Amino acid sequence: MMRALLGGKLSDEQGQRVKTALSRGLAFSCGRGLNGHGIEDLERQCEDVADFGRAGITEIAERYPMLCPEFFSLINKIGDEYVERIANGDVIYYFGSNLAQKILTAAESLGRTNLSLDKIQRYLEMDSKRKNR
Repeated sequence: MMRALLGGKLSDEQGQRVKTALSRGLAFSCGRGLNGHGIEDLERQCEDVADFGRAGITEIAERYPMLCPEFFSLINKIGDEYVERIANGDVIYYFGSNLAQKILTAAESLGRTNLSLDKIQRYLEMDSKRKNR
């Protein structure tokens, strides 16, 4: 729906229907805060956030800020959290899972490009060394 809306090839009526449906879907997504389930909750959240980012959620938020302000606030808060995780090295999750790459990918999909890539590289190298033991 986001890509269709951003594509600009919808009639006014179609565009309004897509906006209505998208608004409802985004509002529904706020129910769990985009949290996954179980021990893979952050990993699933990263994947979902990256999907929203690739689909154009930041552009949707810019063009249609009143479409679902609650969702836009949530996705912005999550993006801030990912930047903070990277800055603090908080990328190791349950059972030693290194989520550095997934967190970085999700953050970048939201336009957070001011991240320290050298830190991410160190986290990935540490994980690689740990796995090779």
